[in-house]
Amino acid sequence: MEQKGTSKMKVGDMIRLHVSTRRNGSLAGKVGLIVDFDNHANPVVSVAGELRSFHLTQVEKVINESR
Repeated sequence: MEQKGTSKMKVGDMIRLHVSTRRNGSLAGKVGLIVDFDNHANPVVSVAGELRSFHLTQVEKVINESR
């Protein structure tokens, strides 16, 4: 089963983190830019002035897909 909004993420996409503070802490609901993927194919995101790696379940949706 495919997860909504996370199936075709790639570098350059803008994403919104899930609004759950349990999942994302103080970054919940923030928008970020995918800059890379880690060894486990999880997105490395530039959000709130820092680079953080997130599990796919922490991403709510892709807002703006890069071409």
